[in-house]
Amino acid sequence: MIATPFLLVAYDRLIAPRFTDLPVRPAERPQPSQVIVAGLGRVGQVVARLLNASGFHPTVLDDDPDDVEELRKFGFRVFYGDATRLDLLHAAGAATADLLVIALDNPEAITRLARTARMHFPRLRIIARAHDMRHMFELRDLGVEMVERETWLSALNLGETALAVMTQDPERAQRAARAFAEHDHVVQAKLYAVHKESPAAHVIVSNELRDQLKRTLTEDDESEVRSRLAP
Repeated sequence: MIATPFLLVAYDRLIAPRFTDLPVRPAERPQPSQVIVAGLGRVGQVVARLLNASGFHPTVLDDDPDDVEELRKFGFRVFYGDATRLDLLHAAGAATADLLVIALDNPEAITRLARTARMHFPRLRIIARAHDMRHMFELRDLGVEMVERETWLSALNLGETALAVMTQDPERAQRAARAFAEHDHVVQAKLYAVHKESPAAHVIVSNELRDQLKRTLTEDDESEVRSRLAP
């Protein structure tokens, strides 16, 4: 206790002045970029990594502080915050950016962000992750033309692998997967055309297109057999 006054004097004269000269770190704000990626989950990380490796350094927004800190260690420009907030989008440079990639996990948040971006930044191009085809139509109704269903490619590849195992014919499986992908584009176009005017019609259209795909694959298999038998 006797030494306490002397310690306080030493702190005031020798230690405290060293800290008063340190610069004050400003509050963190996103840095504007050509590309903004919203969401740092399993989808957003792949998008950000590909862009970064190709020379485009996106501004990434995410509301998980652990993910933010982890990705910063690998040199990514990541900032913590709710990407659906208009003020954060402004701070991230959405008014001058070329592209917004919406890779959030929550379908409602994806739709909310797409609506906000379309309303306040009409020149900003948007690529959005969709939960399923119904969600994709919802985003297209908002004016988002570039939409990717989150499990589409992995499901198609998985189906191709399964068919290759069952038929022991990888080439046949590849042809079937390619035909299925082309068929899906037709399905999207036709279902989107009827989903507003007659929502119940999508069942009839889906069944018709399913039968059409089956005929297409059968005809393709028969054509391949004939070509192999031909002299």
